Amino acid sequence: MFGKVLFGSAVLLFSSLNAHSTLIEYEIDFSPNALDPDGGNGSFYWNDATHLISGLRWDFGAGRMGGVDDSLANWTSVVSGGTFAELIFEMLALEDVHPADCTVAGICATGFADVNGLFGWPGETMIFRTEEPGPRQIYRLEHGDTETTGTFSTRRVSVPEPRITALTGIGLAAMGLVAVLGSGSAIQRKGG
Repeated sequence: MFGKVLFGSAVLLFSSLNAHSTLIEYEIDFSPNALDPDGGNGSFYWNDATHLISGLRWDFGAGRMGGVDDSLANWTSVVSGGTFAELIFEMLALEDVHPADCTVAGICATGFADVNGLFGWPGETMIFRTEEPGPRQIYRLEHGDTETTGTFSTRRVSVPEPRITALTGIGLAAMGLVAVLGSGSAIQRKGG
């Protein structure tokens, strides 16, 4: 009986591990450019289970803020054998999640305009690109007759402790307690 309870508990506990997704926050540092001698910063979130980006935003100071409206970005559209979200994430984070393999091939580019979710500054186009050597990460802002380019880098800020880790610990502790209590009661019966 104890073996069945232990096995059933383990199956329930570990089957829930695959159901959890983690939202990971990243920050972007934009180098200075012709329009902004201080550069800028930005951020976005990556869901490692659904492979979707959300909250892509940037701020170059002096009211020059913008981003991508998730409801208009069409993150799930297929681009070169993977999704648009995977392609953007691979270029932003340099983590290999898309068949285009921007982290090795080095040359990938895509961007945003108002028709696919761009809002705020720069107003017309924000392009992200990777190129050799490295790959090097490049951004380009376009507004009217003005175009400026710079480099950027991205870093993982946080990996929220998944709730499942806590549940796993509690489950394992409970199974250990059951095992100890189960073996103790079996010893008492044999001795009594």
